[in-house]
Amino acid sequence: MSRWRRAASSIFCDLGALEGAARAFSFICLGAVSIGIGLVYQKLVFRPSSGATSRDADG
Repeated sequence: MSRWRRAASSIFCDLGALEGAARAFSFICLGAVSIGIGLVYQKLVFRPSSGATSRDADG
């Protein structure tokens, strides 16, 4: 549970100390990193099985 506490602390406390453009930029970067992690996770979890064929290869 400690890692979740650290993550929440960095988002709510540490970023709360920033002002103006630095705060906006940090939230944009945090969002981009979150999207990137989601895409990598999606590629790792939802891999097609080795026997599956692609629709592009059929046509």
